[in-house]
Amino acid sequence: MFAAMQVAPATDALAKLLVVQWGHSAFQVAWARSLLQAVALAPLAFAFPLPPPPSPADARGRKKLRDGFAMHAPRGICWAGATLFFFLSLEKNPLPSALALLFVAPVAVTVFAPVFLGEKVRPQEIAATLAGFGGAILVLQPGGNFSPSLLWALVAGICYAGYILLTRRAADNAPARTVFFAGMFAALALFPFALWQWKIPAADALLAALAMGGLSALSHWMIARACDFAPASALAPLLYTEIIGAAIVSYVLLSELPSATAWGGIAIIIVGGAYVSASRAQREKREKL
Repeated sequence: MFAAMQVAPATDALAKLLVVQWGHSAFQVAWARSLLQAVALAPLAFAFPLPPPPSPADARGRKKLRDGFAMHAPRGICWAGATLFFFLSLEKNPLPSALALLFVAPVAVTVFAPVFLGEKVRPQEIAATLAGFGGAILVLQPGGNFSPSLLWALVAGICYAGYILLTRRAADNAPARTVFFAGMFAALALFPFALWQWKIPAADALLAALAMGGLSALSHWMIARACDFAPASALAPLLYTEIIGAAIVSYVLLSELPSATAWGGIAIIIVGGAYVSASRAQREKREKL
């Protein structure tokens, strides 16, 4: 999981270069990433046979299967929104700042999980969630060097939260297959907009796009492998280590870093989100006992 989180920022940096340096629209780059990632994951997604369908007498199993596959289209739309709005934010903002606001997703999941999934939320988790929101305000810096384009990253975090909530309700538990379907539906949703602002890529831009899709598929494959060895609640805190890779990639490839105030907000978001993840892991452990 840690390795995956250090690979993922490279895909975002390549996306920013495709938009800023090569002049491609965020729609086209988001579409390319979704499609290329899905294509690269296809062999892994279908390396194992599909689970057997429920028996005719298993009405609950059949309903779960129908509901799970019905989730793929809205999951893909949420994925498309998260990718597109995040890339729009990257056009004018440092990668770590935009990524920190994307981490509002766990906060949003904590808020909406009781409504959509019937999960219980402890008061301490609500407090950590509010702290994470305060950290997001510091990153946005509404009274200082506020960049309206950063709000796109905030919208991306909400879309990603919707993706997480819908994924929890999906029937197919194969992670690579779940990511494949999300990528394909996202590519379908983004294609008309990408075609509207289409630009034929140069050879070096095409290579960058292929690298972006390949690295994105690699990071998701490593996430899927991590999930084979450990529960999601135990892995969730490691998601925040992506800030480390983002800061390194942002400085080396893009020569940009967030301000000191933004770093303070990033730290608050990481601490608050990690606390929520650790709290849920402990609660799940007690419930199993």
